[in-house]
Amino acid sequence: MLPRILVLLLLVLNATVALWWWLRPPPAPPRLPTTEQGVPGLSLLREVNSGAAPKLAEVPDTAGLECLDVGPFPSRSELDRAFKALTPLATRIQFREDVTRNQRGWWVYLPAPDSREAALAVARDLSAQGLRDYYVVTAGSNENTVSLGLFRERDNAEKRRAEVRDAGYAAEITPRIDERPEFWITLEVPVGGAWRRQLNGYSGVDAKPLPCQ
Repeated sequence: MLPRILVLLLLVLNATVALWWWLRPPPAPPRLPTTEQGVPGLSLLREVNSGAAPKLAEVPDTAGLECLDVGPFPSRSELDRAFKALTPLATRIQFREDVTRNQRGWWVYLPAPDSREAALAVARDLSAQGLRDYYVVTAGSNENTVSLGLFRERDNAEKRRAEVRDAGYAAEITPRIDERPEFWITLEVPVGGAWRRQLNGYSGVDAKPLPCQ
């Protein structure tokens, strides 16, 4: 009788263990690392928004820089040499050409008549009256004008005009303007005058400060 009871208990225990294995929840999969070692992890957008705002790229600081207008350079070749010398130093650089106008005395003349023949006739008449130092302009905007002389002083120009007017011609006086090109370099460089050492010379060249934009 006793052996039958033991067999029955073993059967019940085996059935109970089998039922427990069948009904238990499956084991959780092993948790993998979020990132590889040495690689920073990612943050969710809500996590970023809940904390400090991300730092934006900063605008470059222009402190320590100055903007200058350097010149004048008397010729294009001098400008080209200076431009090449300053380019490695400058954060911004460009050049321009200006025209300077300087008064270089006074011009006495007779306005151009209607034709070349008329201008030559005036010249022959002046010569017949004993006047010298004139010529008829042959080309340009003053073509056929009768030039009566260039004078440094206004008083000498007035004397020449009076002489020609006594010969019967309405001579005129106008300032003599000399035009010549000048070349300038505009640049942004570190403060401290290093641009002068970079140029290594150039007499007469100076710099005017400009607002940096």
